[in-house]
Amino acid sequence: MFEIFFISYQEINADENWKKLKDRFPFAQRIHGVKGIHQAHIVAAQRSLTKMFYVVDGDAEIVDNFSFFDYQVPDSEKDVVCVWHSQNPINGLVYGYGGVKLLPKEKVLNMSLKSIDMTLSLSDRFKSIPIISNITKFNTDPFNTWKSAFRESVKLATKPIDKNYDEETDNRLETWCTKGADRPFGKFALQGANLGKTYGLENIENPDALFKINDFDWLKAQYGKDRTIKSFDRKTVCAIPWMHLNFEPNGKVVPCCLTSTFEYFAGDLNDQTVDEIWNSENMKSLRRTMIEGKQPEICIKCFSAETSAGYSGRTRHNREFNHVIDSIPKITDDDGTCHAMDLRYWDFRFSNLCNFKCRSCGPRYSSSWIPDAKKMGWVKDQEKVWNIQQVGSSNNYEFLEEQIQTVEKIYFAGGEPLLMDEHWYILDLLQKYQRYDVKISYNTNLSTLIYKKKNILDIWSKWQPGKLEIWPSVDEIGDRAELLRSGTVWKQVENNLIELSKLPNVHVKPAITAGAMNVFRLPEIIDYLISIGVITSTRRFSNFYLNLLEWPSHYHVHILSEDFRKQIVSKINNFIQTHNERYVTDVRFIFLQILFELSKPYDKSQAQQFVEITKRLDHIRNENIFNTIPELTDVLTSLEESGF
Repeated sequence: MFEIFFISYQEINADENWKKLKDRFPFAQRIHGVKGIHQAHIVAAQRSLTKMFYVVDGDAEIVDNFSFFDYQVPDSEKDVVCVWHSQNPINGLVYGYGGVKLLPKEKVLNMSLKSIDMTLSLSDRFKSIPIISNITKFNTDPFNTWKSAFRESVKLATKPIDKNYDEETDNRLETWCTKGADRPFGKFALQGANLGKTYGLENIENPDALFKINDFDWLKAQYGKDRTIKSFDRKTVCAIPWMHLNFEPNGKVVPCCLTSTFEYFAGDLNDQTVDEIWNSENMKSLRRTMIEGKQPEICIKCFSAETSAGYSGRTRHNREFNHVIDSIPKITDDDGTCHAMDLRYWDFRFSNLCNFKCRSCGPRYSSSWIPDAKKMGWVKDQEKVWNIQQVGSSNNYEFLEEQIQTVEKIYFAGGEPLLMDEHWYILDLLQKYQRYDVKISYNTNLSTLIYKKKNILDIWSKWQPGKLEIWPSVDEIGDRAELLRSGTVWKQVENNLIELSKLPNVHVKPAITAGAMNVFRLPEIIDYLISIGVITSTRRFSNFYLNLLEWPSHYHVHILSEDFRKQIVSKINNFIQTHNERYVTDVRFIFLQILFELSKPYDKSQAQQFVEITKRLDHIRNENIFNTIPELTDVLTSLEESGF
């Protein structure tokens, strides 16, 4: 038996492939981090105690039915280079590219360091063994996919070794250049292959130029060369379109959750691959608009918030992902094409499964809403639970694992994430890869902490301090909460809030969606959360978040009378002053946007809409919002006084 060496450098999946190899063949050895393909193989030869040795590449996943014990080398073939076949995951080709190799030790020790194709130049005697040894999983990210395709296509285009048969080689090159666009990172394989073909043909008489394909630093430079924008306007750019896609439960994809109220879709997972969506016309147009210094219409929520409050989701993301902003010139073409689909920020809402049917929500994000929505005449044939089954050619779980090494931040929302299988799978995946450095934010109704005998607090307790932020949705307390957020059992939610707040590594930041049904109660809600230990001194009594309820617009604060809103503004200002003095803090900035919205003109038509919809929903649910929340009679009084 000959020795086995696993040679890896910067392959993203190398650790995973090495573990699988080592589990099956415990005597295998690893050569890692040696710069230069030739140099790494020489190190393996120097370590080898046998006359020949096997080489497994870092991106190779050995197939289950392959064994190093099956092949017996005749004495007459101890100087033969043997190469097994490998399967290409992009274009389906099966030949020696990336396959397991059996190399003569002395040939490797004495090889030329200037050969373009190291394997084929080792010996005059070459043997292709038509047995699949592995899948060459080079398509782990844009650059590695592009690099692999570029290098192989240069070799195929130049036919540097006479062992390459012209017709067969030409067919393989054609396949590399044309097939597999729908596969993960397939677009980058096609780009790399076609550029490699051109580079090879242009330099076929220039060995020094061809040898550069073995220099990974040079390849990295070629990857971004002459394809990108030269400058852009930071005042209008947001990191989101360069690192994120928001999957909706029905398969629609929007650029960002804050743009979901617009009929502006990046694409549709039901009939497009994620690669196609990433550079769809709408995504390219969005990036191009930002680069040109214009404010995209669909981003009005952020730009409005910046005008009234000085900060927004855009400014927050840009602060957190400044390195993404810095990379824009390197990865973006003038037409808005982004060549690096590194999804650093996840907001994948695979399902609308939810056990609540909040007044301000609807069937798009809550399965529990659908029976009432049908009675309201809003939907007809919608299934109760929407669920995305797959992303492109991968199922949900495969897609997530493909991106797990790239992600830096995850936002879990719903539906209700703590009830979704995909949410728990993502947590398992993060633990599997020890990605406790990933920052996680949640919007959760916190109705339960247990799912299939798992306690979420046990998992959250493992996260690095400062990396886990929970935004429990707390729009009201007691009976009011149970009406506004139908499905709430307030005592249970309250107990879960208290238990969650005991975790020292978790930043608990209640999210209060502020609209016409609760804006007048913000001081009471905040004081109550302080009294039960959720808003705390460790966060300077400012760990709460006010989310403006803009849509549906009949729940916006502009349906309240101007007199009532003046009273609310006075009440909030008094609360801010008292709160700041009592706790030696400053929370005014949290209220700025709400105060700004309270100053907008009264909207009678939306007030009428509110009354009509509320009465119908009260009837369906056998509730009476005006009894539970008597402050809302202001809407009725104002309409009566105006003759409604």
